[in-house]
Amino acid sequence: MKIKYFSLVRSLGLILVLIYHFFPNIMPGGFIGVDVFFAFSGYLITALIIEKYKGTGGFEYLSFIKRRVLRLMPALVFMLFCTLPLLFLISPDFLVGLPKQTAAALGWVTNFYEMETGGSYEARLLPHLYVHTWSLAVEMHFYIIWGLIAAVVLLLIKKSAKRASLAKKLLFFISLGLAVISYLYMQMLTQGKQDPSAGYMGTNSHAFSIMLGAALGAVLGLSCEERTAQLFRSIPFRILSVLLLIFSMGGLVYLSITMDFSAAFTFKYGLPIAAELSVIMIFSIRALHESIKSFEPWPLATLSDISYSMYLFHWPLYIIFNQLIKNSIWAVIAALIGTIGFSLLSYFFIEKPFGGKLLIKGKAPSPALLPCVALLLFVGIGLSFFTITRVAQPKNSIEQRLQMGYVHVNVSKIENIGFIAHEINPDPLHRFSSEDDGRSSAVLKGITVYGDSVTIGSGINHMRSALLEAFPQYSSDDIIIDAKGSRPLQTGLDLMSQAQRETVLREYVVLALGTNAFLNDYKKVQQFIDELEPGHRLIVVAPYNEANKEAIAVREFMRTLPSKYSFITVADWAQEVLNDKSILSIDKVHAGSSAGMKVYYNCIIKAIHEAESKDVKR
Repeated sequence: MKIKYFSLVRSLGLILVLIYHFFPNIMPGGFIGVDVFFAFSGYLITALIIEKYKGTGGFEYLSFIKRRVLRLMPALVFMLFCTLPLLFLISPDFLVGLPKQTAAALGWVTNFYEMETGGSYEARLLPHLYVHTWSLAVEMHFYIIWGLIAAVVLLLIKKSAKRASLAKKLLFFISLGLAVISYLYMQMLTQGKQDPSAGYMGTNSHAFSIMLGAALGAVLGLSCEERTAQLFRSIPFRILSVLLLIFSMGGLVYLSITMDFSAAFTFKYGLPIAAELSVIMIFSIRALHESIKSFEPWPLATLSDISYSMYLFHWPLYIIFNQLIKNSIWAVIAALIGTIGFSLLSYFFIEKPFGGKLLIKGKAPSPALLPCVALLLFVGIGLSFFTITRVAQPKNSIEQRLQMGYVHVNVSKIENIGFIAHEINPDPLHRFSSEDDGRSSAVLKGITVYGDSVTIGSGINHMRSALLEAFPQYSSDDIIIDAKGSRPLQTGLDLMSQAQRETVLREYVVLALGTNAFLNDYKKVQQFIDELEPGHRLIVVAPYNEANKEAIAVREFMRTLPSKYSFITVADWAQEVLNDKSILSIDKVHAGSSAGMKVYYNCIIKAIHEAESKDVKR
């Protein structure tokens, strides 16, 4: 049974995701498009199970799984075969880890793979080509687990006289219970966490959207009794359904514009609300189906038909064109054109004939299609295999540079072991006394730099040498560089506060953090400034990470500080990048060459020289 205008659900979910990926600043919460897909899958699959059970009195689990695999797998394989060869056009850095990414996508475990690697810095340097298949993994896990639960439930009530009614009730309460458990588990995984990715991508923690849809599918189904149909066709209910449809779609768009992935609100309220709005949208369209006479126009229906393929193709094509075309708008246009073209090919030549519809019915596809598809797959397999085997190194060029940076950081810590044991024989530059509160604190001469991967990637050894050359009054022991990849701003501030408590913080304090900023982190910078003891000069490095709007907020906050505090100076790394973006690497965050590395640490040196003419904090 085809429900009129169900295409709206798929199309809205797809559009939200596309805008989120192409223009994250316009729609930072567009990731809830995935929850729209989840709720729709939960509804549709459960409703189909109920309809099948009402018609035949049984449910064949293995046949159900076969249909799901045939629906999803051919298009996924086609996407991999089409996009893998295109990676020859971009940097080999994107090929690092590609065999595991590809295997994870084909094995429906991308979410687990990303959860395992997401905590390490290697997973964040460059966007994974197939990271978006995490949602497909969640859906497939739902098919396997929920299908098994439904099979057991329906088997247990097989002899009941009112088995259809009982099946609806049992599946409704089970799905509702699982939705609550899943939501609570997400809260456990995300509360107080700066990076909520594990809670977001987990099958068990993000299943509530699917299970809410499943609850609606259990009670509403695809077809309804005549009495219910008459209620849906009544004028008051039709008006109510239209209002609910407008409210739900408007609410989803509003959340997509206002929500932020790193905000606590998103996981505590935003995602559940998005799931509920999706269910309301599905319900209102299902109710309107009884009174709508015509089906949706063909552009909307076509967009819905190819929505799965468009979801598959849009992300890898966007990454590829974003590397090939410097203008971001033209990169989006090229990616969109390529996505539509490949999606139409996938739908008409892969999904329809080979995605299960004809095979399940026992009909053979057109003989003329077989040699064409066979040739396409043969060439795709060959090029894909060659592309994957091109990976010669376990790390990309940026990671190799960071690894060398870690070596120099560790050497620096060993060389400064005497500094760590400063209590034995401290060598303060001066003892600063505050006239206001009578406090005094020993301020050690020299420079302390706290940084993240951008600092490491800019060459710790080169930075140390440049600092020693620029400030000959200091010895190697007077310059401390503490940097770590993927270091959150809050973690770095905590380390600086700890160094201050241990009285090992040098006179010039360089805060080279903020690339990995989270919601309201600029307030934490303010707190550190307030707690900074007298006698220090603070240099804040304005971070550059346009993919993180919180990093942008921190940067703009830092730029206001010199006008408020005489002891603060800005090293505007972000402005240096804006002046010449060619100094960045392909990940558009780190310095990409020796020239870019030099710009980074010279920016800091210039700011320290400027700070020399300023007063210390009093």
